[in-house]
Amino acid sequence: MTRKNWIIFGVMVGMMILVMVMTYVYMVPSKPEKKRVQISVVVYGSSNGRWTAFKEGVDQAETDFGAVVNFITMDEKNDYKEQAEVLRRELDGGAQGLAVAVTDSGEMKEDILELAENVPLVLVESNMEGDLPCVAADAYQMGAGLARQIITEMGEDIQVYILPIDERRSCPKLRLQGFVDAMEDSVKDVAQLTNFDEAAQQEFWKKAGSAVLVALDDKELENAVTAMQNSENKVSLYGIGSSEKIVYELDRGVIKGIVFQNEFNMGYEAVEALLERMRGQDISGMPEVDYHHASKETMHLKENERLLFPIIQ
Repeated sequence: MTRKNWIIFGVMVGMMILVMVMTYVYMVPSKPEKKRVQISVVVYGSSNGRWTAFKEGVDQAETDFGAVVNFITMDEKNDYKEQAEVLRRELDGGAQGLAVAVTDSGEMKEDILELAENVPLVLVESNMEGDLPCVAADAYQMGAGLARQIITEMGEDIQVYILPIDERRSCPKLRLQGFVDAMEDSVKDVAQLTNFDEAAQQEFWKKAGSAVLVALDDKELENAVTAMQNSENKVSLYGIGSSEKIVYELDRGVIKGIVFQNEFNMGYEAVEALLERMRGQDISGMPEVDYHHASKETMHLKENERLLFPIIQ
């Protein structure tokens, strides 16, 4: 066979292969891409940075489980009617499951139970009456743990003042109960403040002396930091929370000690629990979110640093 014939033969073979490939592509149906599950995570409004580590956990779970997550933070007004409308709007927009940190455990009960009849739903941080799963740390034990931390570091001969709590959610109320119960056995002088506006602060600084001031959630702890910076006092500030500002003020020594839940895990487990519930699995035995203690001296230990600075890991 001449060189020219070999070239012609090669071209013909190439064309036959190309025709076969094109025929296969057009004749054999491709497998449809599996549609990703859409869920919405809606949390109450708080201070800037309150949900940073939590959202990191949500984002990681979104990647690991192949879900599509719409993350929504309410504004700081925390109108429970508005949150209920947001949840319904998410369902109308295609959400197939909901994870909710409610603005008001009592007022939202009816709305949440109604939604849960039609769509898989899990609660985050604050529980409510009814048979609904909740991804959370043990709020009562967190409060008790903070009390024990204060007694260990400050001794029993102290005056303790507790800042007002947000009673709309069950979580702060349980923390308060745990704190008071643990303090009753060791410290006699424990008082709960009913107001901490500017006028009340002026009166407080006059009489506080070297007392211990306690905040049981992120927002109140941040507000206490701001109040302390505007006054001269010897108050030792402790609290529950781990927002960006709280971690910064702990490092500066403005906050003496904190108890904080593993926010990253809470976000991750909220998505995982919701997806399992959507698949019809029993999640009643899911573990509680872990919580930890930190001070200026211990916050940079490996475990605490991993939890308090999740973005830079």
